[in-house]
Amino acid sequence: MLSKLKQKFSHTTPTPVDILTGYAHWAESYQAAPHNPLMEVEQQAMLSLMPVDLRDYTCLDVACGSGRYMLLLQARRAGQVVGVDYSADMLAQAKKVDLG
Repeated sequence: MLSKLKQKFSHTTPTPVDILTGYAHWAESYQAAPHNPLMEVEQQAMLSLMPVDLRDYTCLDVACGSGRYMLLLQARRAGQVVGVDYSADMLAQAKKVDLG
């Protein structure tokens, strides 16, 4: 099986891209929800570190990506949520998140 996979993909060479180009291609399809088991575990770990009630907090989501944690902060009634990201394309996705 492994030899068949190696044979099938031996001619394929990945094209390296810089970070911003990669996120520009990825941004449109990147979901603002955990979409694999590792993300679910990471999200539960992060939530366990946060206060349950963020009503009096202003929260800064650094590297906010598509706004996944911005939604979670809002669900915990954060007073204000601010997201920043290196990728303008990912930030554009985060701006589409409805924070009410």
